[in-house]
Amino acid sequence: MFTRRDFLRTSVASGTLVAWGATVPRFLSRTAAATLSADRPGAKDTVLVVVQLTGGNDGLNTVVPFKDPLYAKYRRALRLPADQIKKVNDEIGLHPAMEGFASLVEDGDLAIVQGVGYPNPSQSHFRSMDIWHAASTAETLKEGWLGRALGRIPGTPAFHIAMENEASPLALAGAPAKVPSIASLEDFQLRLSATSSRDRKLQRQIIEEIPMRPVKRTSLLDFVQRTALDTYASSRRLREIAESYEPKVPYPGSGLA
Repeated sequence: MFTRRDFLRTSVASGTLVAWGATVPRFLSRTAAATLSADRPGAKDTVLVVVQLTGGNDGLNTVVPFKDPLYAKYRRALRLPADQIKKVNDEIGLHPAMEGFASLVEDGDLAIVQGVGYPNPSQSHFRSMDIWHAASTAETLKEGWLGRALGRIPGTPAFHIAMENEASPLALAGAPAKVPSIASLEDFQLRLSATSSRDRKLQRQIIEEIPMRPVKRTSLLDFVQRTALDTYASSRRLREIAESYEPKVPYPGSGLA
C-alpha cells in the first residue's frame, strides 16, 4: 500500500510544487526533511501536483459509503447500486464513472482520506476555505501551507496553474518569492517592443539583469528582486520546454488536462 509517508518522500523534496490545495503542514514539514536531496538520483524529476477543486462536490457520490445503512436511508433518490460502484474495500467505493481512480486504487497509487475537518466549524464557506488553504485555525491567516513548505525547501520552483483572471490562492502565500499564476504559456512571457532579434535579445538581457544590480538592501526589496528573478527564470525555462515538449501520455481535451 502506498502510504502518506511514501507519497511525500517521493514528491516533496527538490521538485516543483504546482499548487492548488491543502493538507496538514506539520507532517509535511517533518517529512520534507527526510526526502531525497537535490544531488541524489531521481530528485530532480520529483514533482508534486496539488489540484484544488474549488466548488460544489458531492462527496458521498464520489466516495460512496455503500455499506452504511444511513446512506441507503437518507439517499433514496441519489444512492448508487452497490453492484455499480468501484469498490475500494468492503465499506466504501468510487462512483462508477471514476474508472481511472479505481485503477490507481488497484495499483496502490491512490489513498483516500475521509472526514477531514476542524473542531467547532464556523459554518462559513469563506472562513473554511481560508482554514483549508492555511492549514490553521488562527484568527488571522496570512500564510498558506504551501508557502510555508516552499520556505523550508530553498530554491524550489513553483507555479500556480490558474484559470483566467484568477489570483494566486492563500495556500501559496508566505513563499520566499511570489509564486506566479499562469493561465497560458503565451501570456507568461516578457513583452518586448524591439523589432529585430538582436534588439529583442539585448532588451531581454537588460530587463533580466535589473534585479541583480547591487542596491541598498531591504527585506521588501529582497522579496521583489527574488520574485523578479524567479519569474524571468521560470518564463525562460517554460518557453524552452514548450518548444520541444511532447507528452509521454495522451491527455484528454479538457481544461484541467
